[in-house]
Amino acid sequence: RFVGTRAASENDILLVADSTLRSSLDPTDVLDNVVTPDELNALRIGQFTTSAGIVTSRGAKTLLHRYAIMQPMDPVVRTSRASLRAHLPSYDYDANVLTIPSHLGSYHDLRSVTLPNLYSDKTKKERESLASLIACIRLYKHGLLNERLLPLSKKDIRERFMEASRKSSQQKATVNVLQPPTHKVDETGKTRVLLHPIALDGSKIREFMKQLNPEGLKLGILSFAPITTDIPKYEYSLGHFGDVSCTLGPSKEVLISSLELDTATKFFELIWNHRWRRRTRDLEFVCLQHSSTYFPYRVVCLKKDGNINLTAMCRSLGENNRSAAERIAVVEGASKTEPLVRPRLWSPRYDELSVYLVYGASTETAGATFPFDHQDERVKTYKDYYSIRHNFDVAEDCTLFDAVRMWQMPNRAWSEKQEEIKEMKRVKLPQDACMEAKFANPGLSLLTILLPQLCYHMEQRISASKFLEHAKSNFPVLEKYLSKIPPLKLLNSITAKSCNDQDNYDKLEWLGDGVLKMVQTDSLINSTELGSWIRNLPEGYLDTARSFMGSNANLMQACKKLKLDIFIQTESLSRGCWTPVSMDLVDADKSSTRLERKADGKVCADVLESLLGLVFLQFDYRAALECADALQLTIPHRYAEARLAFESKRKVGTSSSRLVEVAEAFTGYKPFRLASVAEEALTHPTELSNKSNCASYEKLEWIGDAVLCRMSF
Repeated sequence: RFVGTRAASENDILLVADSTLRSSLDPTDVLDNVVTPDELNALRIGQFTTSAGIVTSRGAKTLLHRYAIMQPMDPVVRTSRASLRAHLPSYDYDANVLTIPSHLGSYHDLRSVTLPNLYSDKTKKERESLASLIACIRLYKHGLLNERLLPLSKKDIRERFMEASRKSSQQKATVNVLQPPTHKVDETGKTRVLLHPIALDGSKIREFMKQLNPEGLKLGILSFAPITTDIPKYEYSLGHFGDVSCTLGPSKEVLISSLELDTATKFFELIWNHRWRRRTRDLEFVCLQHSSTYFPYRVVCLKKDGNINLTAMCRSLGENNRSAAERIAVVEGASKTEPLVRPRLWSPRYDELSVYLVYGASTETAGATFPFDHQDERVKTYKDYYSIRHNFDVAEDCTLFDAVRMWQMPNRAWSEKQEEIKEMKRVKLPQDACMEAKFANPGLSLLTILLPQLCYHMEQRISASKFLEHAKSNFPVLEKYLSKIPPLKLLNSITAKSCNDQDNYDKLEWLGDGVLKMVQTDSLINSTELGSWIRNLPEGYLDTARSFMGSNANLMQACKKLKLDIFIQTESLSRGCWTPVSMDLVDADKSSTRLERKADGKVCADVLESLLGLVFLQFDYRAALECADALQLTIPHRYAEARLAFESKRKVGTSSSRLVEVAEAFTGYKPFRLASVAEEALTHPTELSNKSNCASYEKLEWIGDAVLCRMSF
């Protein structure tokens, strides 16, 4: 609308226009910050431009209505024009004031826009358009419109939070990964290790031990670092032995040579493959390098005095290396008239996975009558049975040896109480059909009966202990609280249901989900960087912001970034998917068959919520908030300062308002420190009174949703 000479530049024209506008404004317009220079310029040229968008005075009202319609509201409201009009911007032509949606309160200049008196001579439509243009500029300046001058999308909100999270994470120190223990070698070249004897006890077990293990051999755990947590006594109810207990004894520091260490590694592989022979079949357990795990260990054979029994381990390794012909020759050389010097383990030549405990020769031969009922009527003698059932021919005069089928080897982590002890089935084996088992020592075999269960529970306890060490090194605040919690509860908080269907994090995760909701609500409304922006967002955008912060993808990323996923217990012993931390399960090509020891995304997210639930349950909400900050689940905030400032405040406002009186009577909480908050809590979004400019209850409803979730616990 301004005309300049042809010689005048565009900048000169703008300067003249700006000074003309300012001289025409009412002084109160400038003093009260009714309009800003950007808004003056936009009013002058009739448009506002950003790096990616433009809005003119003609399209400002449409944009403002689009912004209002995109706010959350009851679906019924959208069914009629009359009900929807209450949620749209309204313009008071007499006062030249534009009022926009009620989620914006009177604590800033967004709720009401007053058009400068300079434009009072414009038509009603022009005045409303210009006021709408100012409102659009203010919405953009407060972050409620994006660079394209459109209402915020979920993507815009995510990017805003990702930027704030990146700035926060850059200020955090890098996470130190837990390192494996180093070998302690003395001047003679020997390695310093710790031996932990394994004690197997039970009335029936003791009877068998006297018979099968006269040397008093023991198994033990060889570790390169101390076990810093208590390993409780493990009890199991076995069908053939009744109640059996397994205990890890106190450690003993010894020096071992490289030969002993190498022998211990090979013995561990041998005894573990023997114990899981049916499960692994063509697969094989092999020990990993010492530096590849945070707690390397071996299972070794010990003497009565607790020292390593190198002779017994070498003997077992030698027997394992025998060829099939050598093992057949041992059986063929057994006496046909006397018991064996010591019971041994034999296997049928046609099925090496089946193992029997053999005592010695019987008085019968393969021509004797077969004592058990058989479906095939042709089976009359032992010779018939082996020929028809196993397609293996034996001579009629072949000596039968007294044996029992190998005792039950449990494969579950826990057992149910056995009502009665089962007797081992007695059988007779033809000498010509058998060979000695690769692992033929029944005494050592009996010692392995609960070895997987003990190692499984030991590793779980050690993982919880190492998790505390990791927290102490990287998150002292988290460790301060977790170290005061009983170890078993801490272990349950990082145990997935796939690992243990009884004692796991399910309930804690459910509780932690509500705690996380409240924690993130607090961090949002008290954010140091986004606080002013958050206070202007409507309920729908607030839900999007909180949902993004608490999403599984976000929690999973935080868990993996903090290196917490390696401590989560997900593998179940009973399903045959667990491998000791010091071992790998390989196929014939020596290729690993087990997956990486890390939890999947959903489990990672659940564990973080579980930890928050555990801390909240054991301590209080502030402790959970501190731990959430340490785990980088929040954005930087001033919760403590805001809480202290609120508690130090005296009542603000008066109780003359009828709404405040209703709120005090309903809640029983009086007096309200902030009377305006009580009024806001009872104001519906359709209330667009220009007198109070009070915001509606949408933000308080969003906060109350998290509070109610927390208080329900």
